[in-house]
Amino acid sequence: MSHQQRWDACLLVTERILKKYKKEVLAAGITGSVGREADAENSDIDFNVLVKHAGRIPTHRLVLRGGLFSVAARLKETG
Repeated sequence: MSHQQRWDACLLVTERILKKYKKEVLAAGITGSVGREADAENSDIDFNVLVKHAGRIPTHRLVLRGGLFSVAARLKETG
């Protein structure tokens, strides 16, 4: 999987998350090697979602278009 293919798959994951959890999502982003544009052919995709409330969006892994995604829901820190 190329960097561009990973990036395109990330856009699809973002669309799916927003379609289902739009009211909970504050931000979403790609981290790790893909986010730094340092990914290799078999790199996984680290995807973080900043949420308003804990537990409403599950942290999970999935395979999409041949790429392994680790989707982590993170609670916005207050203070």
